[in-house]
This record gives sequence, C-alpha cells and structure tokens, in this order.
Amino acid sequence: MGAIGDAGAFSFYPTKNMTTGEGGMVVTDDETVADRAASFVNHGRTESGSYAHERVGHNFRMTSIAAAIGRVQLRTLPEWVDDRQYHAALLSSALEDVPSVEAPTVPDDREHAYHQFTVRCEDRAALRDQLEAAGIGSSVYYPTPIHRLEAYEGYEAHAPVAEAAAESVLSLPVHPGLLAEEVDHIAATVRAATPQIQ
Repeated sequence: MGAIGDAGAFSFYPTKNMTTGEGGMVVTDDETVADRAASFVNHGRTESGSYAHERVGHNFRMTSIAAAIGRVQLRTLPEWVDDRQYHAALLSSALEDVPSVEAPTVPDDREHAYHQFTVRCEDRAALRDQLEAAGIGSSVYYPTPIHRLEAYEGYEAHAPVAEAAAESVLSLPVHPGLLAEEVDHIAATVRAATPQIQ
C-alpha cells in the first residue's frame, strides 16, 4: 500500500480502517519528499529542536500517545481488512444481479481495503429511505464534488464523472463489527428495494 506515485498518504481519522484518534502518515522512498514532509509538519523547520523556519509549515506532528494507539491498531489491521473484504464479497455477490445497483469493482492486480463499500444507484434517495426503514445506516461520501465547493469558486473545472458520482453513490455498512446475518439483512434490503427504485 502507498507504493503508487512519489508519495502516498494515509488518514488516521477516527472512522478509518485504523486510527490514532486523528492525523495521518505520508510514505515515500524519495528523500527530498520525506525531508519536505517532515519540515512541513514541524512548523517549516529543517532540524529537530531548531528555531530556524526555512519554509511555511504547520504543527501537524503526531503525539507519542497517538502513535502508541496506532501501533496497537496496526497489529489488528490485517484482520479488520480481512473482515471488510469478506463482508464486501458477500454484498457484491448478493447484488451482482441487481440492475439498478452497481457494486464496486476491483482490478485483478489490485486489493481493496474497503474503508467504504460504495455502490452506484439509480435512485439513491429511495434506496436510502428503504435502508433507513430497515434500521440500516448508509452515507453519502461526498455530496458535493470538490470543484463545486465554495472554496474553489472562480476556478473553471469540467468533471462530469465526479458530478455523476456525487449524485448517485451511496456507502453501505462493511465494517469488521458486522455479523454475517447483518450483512445478509443489508443485501436483502437492497434487493427488496430494487423494484421500487427502478
């Protein structure tokens, strides 16, 4: 993981597959990128303990307590990812013949950690209503494409795929705490909702 490109970034926000309470990690095999990242998270300093700020930076350093939490969680992460993948496989199998719901696909040479199990749906609002009525949580990540946020007002962008996704995607529960019967209940509810959302 994190081996595509010059650098990879991981979030340790509380809802992620593993957490340190907040924060994240940058991985790279490029010393220049590593040095710049280390400086950026430490107020733009280039040497530990120095008050020489050579560039603009911030205080994004991880505390020792947060790192200790992460180290413990890291030991359990493979098991949690296995559970997520198992639940995702059950959901994908149950939904493969549902024409109005498209489950995520994974290329043969890749592996998915399933932080989310996000489907595309012809009528997301109707499906969400059915899930809610059945006591099943679901979420939309994220309802507004980045280029349409107020912070980017004035920038010209053409992103029809992002816009279509923002209108049609819905994330279903896939977390390690699910029981097999709960996964079956989620799948059955989506299948039962299909005639109403076509």
